[in-house]
Amino acid sequence: MLRIGGSLGLVLGSLLGFSEVISPPYFPTVPRGHDEDCPRGAAEPVVRRKIFSRTTFRLLPDKHSGLETVVLPSGDQLTIRHEGCEYYVLRFRFTTTRFRQSPAALEAWFRNAAQLLAEAQPGINAPMNIAAAIKALRTYTSRHAKSAAEPLTLNAEIEFGDENMRRFLTIDQVRKLTGNKVAVEVSLAVGPL
Repeated sequence: MLRIGGSLGLVLGSLLGFSEVISPPYFPTVPRGHDEDCPRGAAEPVVRRKIFSRTTFRLLPDKHSGLETVVLPSGDQLTIRHEGCEYYVLRFRFTTTRFRQSPAALEAWFRNAAQLLAEAQPGINAPMNIAAAIKALRTYTSRHAKSAAEPLTLNAEIEFGDENMRRFLTIDQVRKLTGNKVAVEVSLAVGPL
């Protein structure tokens, strides 16, 4: 887990209700001094403030990654980490108290992840087809939920793109937090750029 230390970590942790702000990036960020080698530009906010007014965006020190936080109308908290260099990646971390299933109940959490993405979708303006990602996640969940040969697994790459550029999503983790809170992370990626 990536741990943000110091006063920033305490503030973010207390605001979001957990000490682990977000998992480490699967897609390498840009090393300092190598900006010219990165096809992806600096992260920009993707949350539509007209839809989700309680949001913040912060560009991280590497000047390519960003961190966006949102309080959704349901009361759930959403943290979006903008990552990648060769890939354009948005990692959505939903923190919710609405679902009571154990984190080990992957079928339920894959369905919950699709529901959470669908609820957030109207307020997200990203250069990827989130509706197609949700459809692919639901199809994958239905196909693999009862399959002993190919069971649901975390970090499985679920394709939702076209032939021109690879687009996929992963359910990265489901984690029990303090109290009744559970965090589920979903990454959407496009690339290589």
